Amino acid sequence: MNEKILIYGEITREKVFAHVVKELAFTAQQLSEKFDECEKDILLITTSEINETIYNDIKAMGFDKAFFIKNKELEEYSNEYFSNYAIKAIKQINPTIVLIGATTQGRDLAP
Repeated sequence: MNEKILIYGEITREKVFAHVVKELAFTAQQLSEKFDECEKDILLITTSEINETIYNDIKAMGFDKAFFIKNKELEEYSNEYFSNYAIKAIKQINPTIVLIGATTQGRDLAP
């Protein structure tokens, strides 16, 4: 079984990654060096299309896979909706480690 590290890629209202995402990507890289063949993935939950800046950042940060959840229900942040979608995705992806930033939204999703 390959080890997997999954980070939650929080997107701001300006449609860019929250600053903490780059910090989490760096931490994921450090952790992956401790595992052989460790996969680094990112989960994005959004209401709109992912823009080119986000795609470029995903490549630049070295993620192996990106998982996208897009749903209009998520237009207004709701812990209930976001956490339900995140839990379902995490169960399907089945990572060894999940990293979520200590932002307001991150603390709400993973207290």
